[in-house]
Amino acid sequence: MFDIFICYSRKEIDFIHCLNIALKSIKLSVWIDQEKIFNESDWYPLVRKAIQESSLCLIVVNQDLLNSFSCFMEVERIISLQKPTILIFRSSVLSIPTYLSKLNLIYSC
Repeated sequence: MFDIFICYSRKEIDFIHCLNIALKSIKLSVWIDQEKIFNESDWYPLVRKAIQESSLCLIVVNQDLLNSFSCFMEVERIISLQKPTILIFRSSVLSIPTYLSKLNLIYSC
């Protein structure tokens, strides 16, 4: 079990690293792919399981995330499980896709 699953694009890795440290400093267990997936060609089952086992999902939104098919697959899984979700908008996006409205949002900033 994890407290938080973080969905993000690679362009946010520096922010994710800082966020991960901050969350762990307050004793939250965090799942990010950089720490949990090592040269896995079949990575998606690991992600699906991590999303299912997490209490909360945090999605760091930027245009790269919205353009990424793998991030889309993660968001779709989060939606299908109706996981409590926090959106963090790190940069402006061209438009917000309608599928994000299906999230079980508890906060957006």
